[in-house]
Amino acid sequence: MSTVLLGLDTTTEACSVAVFDGSEMHAHRFLNTREHAVRLLPMIEEMLSTAGVGRRELDAIAFTRGPGSFTGCRIGTATAQAFGLALDRPLVAVSTLETLAEGAKRELGTTRVAAAIDARMGQVYWGCFEREGSRWRETVAEHVSDPGQVMAPASSNWVGVGTGWAAHGEALAARCPNVIRQFGKQVPDARDTVLLALPRFHRGDTVSAAEAEPVYLRDKVALTTAERQQR
Repeated sequence: MSTVLLGLDTTTEACSVAVFDGSEMHAHRFLNTREHAVRLLPMIEEMLSTAGVGRRELDAIAFTRGPGSFTGCRIGTATAQAFGLALDRPLVAVSTLETLAEGAKRELGTTRVAAAIDARMGQVYWGCFEREGSRWRETVAEHVSDPGQVMAPASSNWVGVGTGWAAHGEALAARCPNVIRQFGKQVPDARDTVLLALPRFHRGDTVSAAEAEPVYLRDKVALTTAERQQR
C-alpha cells in the first residue's frame, strides 16, 4: 500500500509545502518571505488539491523541527501538530540541517555536506552530514556557534550549503579547509523533508502531535544594545 505524506518547512526565510501521493512528489516553495503564517495553510490546501489527495488520505505529517527562526520553527511545529491532532495521524520530525543535506544531494549530487544556517547575532546553526547507503550520518552534531568556532569536519571533499555560508563564508572557510565548495543560496525544501521522512515513517520513527517540539539550539532571540555595540 502506498504511503501518502504531507511535508512542511517554515524554519528559515523560505516557506515550502510538499505532498507525496504514493508515487509522485508535488511541491511549492516561496523564497524570502516573512509571511509564513499567512501563506502556509493556503499552500497546504493548494498542494493537496494539486496532488488530488484528501486530508484523510494522509498517513503522516512531516515537518522540519529546526534549528532555524524561532517564529518559523513554532509555526511549522504548531501546524503539523494541528493536522496530527485533527486527523489522528503521527508526525515525523526532521532536522532543518539534514534537510539541507538531502537537498544538496538531490540538486548537487554531493554526499558530504557542511550545513550552515545564518542564526543572526553573528552566529550559525551548524551540522555536518555524510551519506552512508540510504541514510545520512551526522559526523558533527548540530550546534549553534560563532563561525570561527564551529566544529570542522575531519575528512576531505566537503560541500558547504546554506545561508550561513552566504553570511559568514570567509570565517567558515578559514575554520573548515576541507570544504571545497560553497552554496550559500541553498535553503531547506519540504520535498527533502518528505524524502527523509518516508523511511522513518516506515521504521516507526514518529512522534504524536502532543510529543512534537521545535528544536532551537539556543534560547536567546536577540542581542542586547551593549552586546550589539561590542560587535
